[in-house]
Amino acid sequence: MECGECTEDAVSAVAKAADGWYVVKYYRSPRERVTVADVPVIQSLGEASKKRGRDPQKLEVSMFYYVGWIAAMIMHEAITLAAEEVGPENLSGRAIRDGLASIKDLDVGGLMAPVTLSDAKPYCAESAFLYRVEGGEFHLLQSAIPIPDTWVSTWLKR
Repeated sequence: MECGECTEDAVSAVAKAADGWYVVKYYRSPRERVTVADVPVIQSLGEASKKRGRDPQKLEVSMFYYVGWIAAMIMHEAITLAAEEVGPENLSGRAIRDGLASIKDLDVGGLMAPVTLSDAKPYCAESAFLYRVEGGEFHLLQSAIPIPDTWVSTWLKR
């Protein structure tokens, strides 16, 4: 079985037929009505939207927007760690890769669990969020569900 993603767009495409679906995601869903208290980085997302002429109170983004923010935070941390290790003038692809492999408990503002990467674990999905879809909204049922390493390592070996 291949790995897939139940996107917010897929839920919109099937409308009411999605009611009652259970969805597992490793990051918070943009269709979940979250607050800054739940997901602190939402404030930064709103500020970025405002700079682009959008109303931050009507922040409507796709899952790819969230994933982009997560990836940017991870890469920023990797480059920072690499620069601290080898100096900004000696940055290289290898140094940044080593920076990635040394990330420990990086806070990504509540969009997902803190990120830890290593040579042995080059992926950041350690836990998941369980949602139930009702009326096109993703309602959080449970967070921080551990994802067994065996699932991910088996998938990575394919």
